[in-house]
Amino acid sequence: MDLTVERTAKGLPALWECGGGYTSTGYAQVIAGENGEMLTPVYIPRGGPLANGNHALFVVGEGTVVVTVIQKHGDVSVQVWRIKGIINDQVTTELITEYRLGEWTSDLEEWQPGIHAAVQAAVDKASCYHCREPHYALPMPEQKVI
Repeated sequence: MDLTVERTAKGLPALWECGGGYTSTGYAQVIAGENGEMLTPVYIPRGGPLANGNHALFVVGEGTVVVTVIQKHGDVSVQVWRIKGIINDQVTTELITEYRLGEWTSDLEEWQPGIHAAVQAAVDKASCYHCREPHYALPMPEQKVI
């Protein structure tokens, strides 16, 4: 998978949770910890064109999981990647498993049972019409939970 990291103000490598759905298609990218857990973003944009764009920026490193989903007319393909390393803003990844044509290439339970929630969040995000917010992120410290 070709990924190029962005850098935070402190120079840390980061990737976006992004995407959303259109009328009958959609795309999503969700970032999770190495065990599939939700992470706390370093930035969530609150203005500008948010529909199907970038919704939460996460610091990433070796072991971070990236879930990508493409949705067309209700059919989804899912890829689950693990970051192996980051060199000069280029991310080296390994494909852990994927879901295509109704089947998984390997059992998610074999490598990480906690990833199911991240996969479901990515599928939901790819179907979320004109998505404008993160689907798989812990609240930022300054956010108030209502």
